[in-house]
Amino acid sequence: MDLKALLDKYLNDQCTAVEAALLFSEIQKPENELLIRNFIADELKGDSAAADRLFVNEKAIETVKMSLLASVKDVSGKSNKNNDFSTRFIKIFLSAAAVFILMASATIYLIYRSELTVNKTIRADFKMLATNIGEKKRIQLYDGTTIWLCPSSKLKYRDQLIGKFREVSLDGEAFFQVAKDKAHPFIIHSGNMKTEVVGTSFDITSYSNLKIFSVSVVTGIVKVSSNQPQSALTKNVILKPGQKVLFNRSDLELTVSSSKVQSVLNRKSGILSYNGTPIQEVITDLRRYYDASIKLGDNTSSCLCFGDFDTSQPLSVILKQISVSINGNVIEENGGFVINGGCKEP
Repeated sequence: MDLKALLDKYLNDQCTAVEAALLFSEIQKPENELLIRNFIADELKGDSAAADRLFVNEKAIETVKMSLLASVKDVSGKSNKNNDFSTRFIKIFLSAAAVFILMASATIYLIYRSELTVNKTIRADFKMLATNIGEKKRIQLYDGTTIWLCPSSKLKYRDQLIGKFREVSLDGEAFFQVAKDKAHPFIIHSGNMKTEVVGTSFDITSYSNLKIFSVSVVTGIVKVSSNQPQSALTKNVILKPGQKVLFNRSDLELTVSSSKVQSVLNRKSGILSYNGTPIQEVITDLRRYYDASIKLGDNTSSCLCFGDFDTSQPLSVILKQISVSINGNVIEENGGFVINGGCKEP
């Protein structure tokens, strides 16, 4: 009888004394370790692909395994001395051992689940806050943290503390003013980028359709990490006020540079500040704030943009300001706008 069949009988309280002794022998063999782990994961209705990560706590799983061994050995040993005793009590011992291993494994599983990063499935107890094009929202969390959510963004959050960390998930842009709590770090998950603080203020831009994410710090210390899929390797940087990091989603690299604190605060208020920013990026920003078609002419697409633009103003006003700054012009066309001329105009 193979090991899986023995485990099936064991959990269904159907093992004989001889089978219990055989099981005791088989589960000690190193080559059966993976089968045992996958079997327990299946019993817990876990993801089979995550079976290995389920048991990252080797000390805990070894405790579970040794308890199983002790229980089965005790039963098989007593059966050799007194068959009547074995017949009467074997089911009790086997059932108790089965309950123990499943409860211990479930505990490990819950620990594993609580430490997943945001590119993993978000648990059902998370709530969702979303904004549409041109819409901004402000929310205060249970711990006093305030978040300003920018247009076309999604925030997943909890309304109570669960576990060691205060965790949210962001797809989009938001300004965070995190309440200080050293005992419970605040973590923002954005794909493979993780931002961790205990009490500070900063802006994160992490729209899932962008190749580059960014974190810009206003106050406090911020740790930003790059988690590499299928690897235990993690890169991280520590940011201070007036610094920003760019996270390249293609190569998972983190690049630190300086930033203007006032420009970061301006974005929270809907004022977009640019200092030599490619005009394509500027137009991408504006499309989140205005539900209108904005196109660039052939001679305009390589221009750089400078200036501050208040999104409380009509789009036509902002585009006029941009076109003047690049020595171009803007026209209305088919209900949208086209910026022509500019830096490469012959």
